[in-house]
Amino acid sequence: MHRSGTSLLASFAAQAGVDMGAELMAAGKGNRRGHFEDLEFVRFHDALLELRGAAPLRPPEVGVTSLAAEEERQARELVARRAGKPLWGWKDPRTTLFLRPWDSLLPAPFYLLVYRHPVEVALSLLRRGVDLEVQLNPWTAIRCWTVYNSQLLAFSASHPERSLLWPISSFTADPGAAMALLEERFGQRLDGRGLERLYAPAELRQTLVARDIDWRAVLPEAMALHDQLEEGADLPGGLPGEGAGAEPAPPPRERDLQEAAEHLLATSLVARWPVPTDLPPPRQAEVSPAQWIAYSEPKRLVALQEERIAELQRQVLERAAEAERLAGRLHLLSRERARVEATRAWRAVHSYWETARRLRGWRRQTGWYLGKLAGTARALRPEEILVGCVAGNHPQGLTQAGRLVRSLRWFGGSLAGARTLVCVVGELAAEERRTLERLGAEVRIVAPFDPRNPKTNKLQFFEAALASGAGGLLLLDCDTAVVADPMPLLARGALQARIADVPSVTHEVFARLFGHFGLRLPRRRYRTTLLPERTILYCNSGVIFLPSELAREFVPVWREWNARLLDAPELLGRCAHHSNQASLSLALAAHPIPFVEAPAALNFPLHMTHLPPPAALFATDPVILHYHDEVDAAGLLLPSAYPRAQARIEAFNRRVAEESHAGIPPPR
Repeated sequence: MHRSGTSLLASFAAQAGVDMGAELMAAGKGNRRGHFEDLEFVRFHDALLELRGAAPLRPPEVGVTSLAAEEERQARELVARRAGKPLWGWKDPRTTLFLRPWDSLLPAPFYLLVYRHPVEVALSLLRRGVDLEVQLNPWTAIRCWTVYNSQLLAFSASHPERSLLWPISSFTADPGAAMALLEERFGQRLDGRGLERLYAPAELRQTLVARDIDWRAVLPEAMALHDQLEEGADLPGGLPGEGAGAEPAPPPRERDLQEAAEHLLATSLVARWPVPTDLPPPRQAEVSPAQWIAYSEPKRLVALQEERIAELQRQVLERAAEAERLAGRLHLLSRERARVEATRAWRAVHSYWETARRLRGWRRQTGWYLGKLAGTARALRPEEILVGCVAGNHPQGLTQAGRLVRSLRWFGGSLAGARTLVCVVGELAAEERRTLERLGAEVRIVAPFDPRNPKTNKLQFFEAALASGAGGLLLLDCDTAVVADPMPLLARGALQARIADVPSVTHEVFARLFGHFGLRLPRRRYRTTLLPERTILYCNSGVIFLPSELAREFVPVWREWNARLLDAPELLGRCAHHSNQASLSLALAAHPIPFVEAPAALNFPLHMTHLPPPAALFATDPVILHYHDEVDAAGLLLPSAYPRAQARIEAFNRRVAEESHAGIPPPR
């Protein structure tokens, strides 16, 4: 249940080595150390509850016993995106309502179930003061506590070998013993160092001071359930304030305030005691004028909302009629287009332009090769290169951008002093900007390219970069690190990128895309990096080098194809996450420019460790490491199976450690 100490346990898990997620809920009122909630799971659970007419504090009485087919597909995708991590998990109290469906989807899961005294939970929700339904009626908290903890108790009883049921009071009384029990039952060693710094007793009140309140009389159902939880718990429990985990007595003034809060809660609960539904409603004469006045204002507001809803419904009907009219018009235009495309003249014109486009691309590519052989292309100088990235305005994105800039300064060789442009999506705090500028980076604030896919934001780099007057543009993902001089590997006069790691957009999907847009499907001349599968020209866009003159003509085409794919997500289907890379393939087919396949050293993949390492990568000495999430909380890159990459990783980590020992703040 919410406010039961789950954030504390999640912080212990994260400190002990469990990956709790990449995008965590920020700290807030009542949780100044952070919630440690993976926002992807929180949003998923909230959406499913909303579809069922429920909410986190208005849960279904029996939880959620099954998922629809589409919901199950989304759940499997959440798990699949984390499948390569050695040890991961998530914390979200809403999960309690979905334990049965999750248990059927997770491979070898283990559950840590925690409960807290119902009165302490209700008081904590009231103190937080952000849950209106609890402020209006404290019974909301008690009913919610009963639903959540009934689910915990039932699940723990049916899955004792894969779960632990703890009272939070016993955990805080002896965290060491609790962690030892967890390791024994979980079967995996956890890092217990530094856990004592994560808990301050004042942040989790566990003492009820009003001894004259008979909570069993006020909350008979909840207290009976609490007794059952105590009997089934894997750690000894007890009422708040009892046993070894009891807090020291609070100061007299604080004790008086706590006692007053408990009496107010008890009085409010008794005053709003649940009334059996079979009793007749009270007569109007029994309601005082003051009560009618207090009731009339909310009723007036509800009436206004109902009028607003009726107006919105009318507008929806009008929009639906307009959409139906436009759909009919679109159908007629589609039929006319199909008729025109079936004519011999159209086929001849289309064939001519397709052939002309292919010849133009072949001529430009051949011209580039001949220029390279003849040595006539002018070499770019390091001072003409602009290196850049696009970062999300959140801690992870800014930390990665700082780490990238530092790595360029440390190991970039001839590019160590290159102009560096960090584009940040959204407003940036002054201190965050100063931190990046102290590293020698220029900072630009950019708008998102399209909110439907944040990965397309990288296209915003080119708009700012082309105005800089640079001769060559090296665009890097934020989750990359420069570990050697990239300059010798950069091609002159051509777009340069590495072929994708795996066929994340399948050939069948590409065939559908090219057919839909009337483009000729290229031959599968390339092989993916980590899987030996043939593919068309399909690149990983984590490292892209473009001469400015090519960028001016090609980037608008790439932007257009990105927008077209985002407008028709059904074309990509399950591959929609990779629309940015798929649009690059379409843009290169529609507007051919010279292309050079970048060597793996220029974009060396450290992720997908579950795949067998290709032999070719063992001989590759990386220049730019694409580490994805292979980094720990201290900013150190995780070990790699490739010896030459490991040597670069160790050199990078030594530099991070040296700056840390010297008192220089970590990349941020």
